[in-house]
Amino acid sequence: MLLILTEFVIYRHEFHHGINQYLRTKVRTNLKLHNGLPFLIRNIQDIVDFNTRFPSPEGYNQEKIIQSSLVDGLQNATYQAIRRTNQEGAKAYLNGIFQKYKLDAIMLPTNNSELVPDAAGFPHITVAHINLESLAVLLIAFSPDFKH
Repeated sequence: MLLILTEFVIYRHEFHHGINQYLRTKVRTNLKLHNGLPFLIRNIQDIVDFNTRFPSPEGYNQEKIIQSSLVDGLQNATYQAIRRTNQEGAKAYLNGIFQKYKLDAIMLPTNNSELVPDAAGFPHITVAHINLESLAVLLIAFSPDFKH
């Protein structure tokens, strides 16, 4: 559970950084408002301002965007410590399973289980499995020792 909770800290910092980097390097989004005036989107704070000024019934998931806008960059000491701790813990957890059971890969349902191989930095893929009753999305995580 700690991994999932701390992943939200990581998510907020990386989302903030990623959105700002994308808007800074890839695009300057000029939105035309209903009155014809432009609204320039240059960073995550501009997104918050736009969503606040022009609310949607769906809400834009505004709370998570606001939380992300309040953090500083990827050099933040708390972010770095949590990232390092999660990575070390996830690596130890998965390596323990791979070694104990002599496995090359593990298949998991994707109910936050994708956070573990992602945090560990292990290669993994997501596969949709469809049968007549339902759609199941599975994650396959590979051991770093796996030779293909």
